[in-house]
Amino acid sequence: MAFTAIFRGNPGFATRCYVSDRRPSASTGTGTWWDSITCIVIAALATLTALGFLAASIFVARFRYIAPEPELIAYAEGLDTDEARMIADGQADPVDALVTFKRALCRQYAVATDHNRQINQKRALWRSIAGLATLVSILLTLVLVATVTLHYVPKGH
Repeated sequence: MAFTAIFRGNPGFATRCYVSDRRPSASTGTGTWWDSITCIVIAALATLTALGFLAASIFVARFRYIAPEPELIAYAEGLDTDEARMIADGQADPVDALVTFKRALCRQYAVATDHNRQINQKRALWRSIAGLATLVSILLTLVLVATVTLHYVPKGH
């Protein structure tokens, strides 16, 4: 009705029709206003929380639990040297360099695997918190829409 009045060249009539079709806005003292503001603030905080935890879950996690290659090579060469010296000295029980090196590698990989698992579990927790915060934000947005709709839609329609 308001749009047809604009096309007919009567903007004053269009404005009166548009304004008269609406119910009065919620003033700052009503329960609807406070409910709306509360929903908006909590939904905004939940959205920011979700974004923060998503960012934390994809942040680069650096760990150095495995020795770099030059250190591993130096360690292996040191073991070979020790083994050769013990054999040359005629010791009855020389160190087996290969077995010792394998144990060291296994220990390092076990530690790295454990730390990687801990990092992944922490990231999964952060993603779960982000998902719950997103759910809260969506639900509060739906509550906000329902509250505002119930306030502005006349009961007689």
